[in-house]
Amino acid sequence: MRMMLPILLLGLLLTSCSTQASQQPPAEVHTAWIAALRANDRAAAQQLLADDAAVTVDRALEQAQYLEILDVPQTGRLQAVDVAPPVVQGAGQVATSIWRLEQLTSCFRATLAETPQGWKITDWAEFQTDCPPALGVRP
Repeated sequence: MRMMLPILLLGLLLTSCSTQASQQPPAEVHTAWIAALRANDRAAAQQLLADDAAVTVDRALEQAQYLEILDVPQTGRLQAVDVAPPVVQGAGQVATSIWRLEQLTSCFRATLAETPQGWKITDWAEFQTDCPPALGVRP
């Protein structure tokens, strides 16, 4: 019985920690996803990705790292990545990130869903419609 109490307390502590991690709001999940992609942190990105996601972690990392290292006259270098707060869409949420290069703007939508493990990324895809103009483009 003496050994049971420490084991029970440890179990409760671990359950508490995992519950807190799974309660991360969608905006924080999206921000962490973009940070993981920018840092080329496969392990961190994989933890944020749903098991049945439409995109693979390797594909998302490939896209992000391409923009991180891109430096040609037609596009210039990456200047900033703006992360917009998610908006509710059906049972999930959709968040936008705007990757601003000197001569090009590339936009991505992350789809988030609430899973038993908390909010997870279920898709991440580039889009051009309603993407703001590049920093270097003048009317």
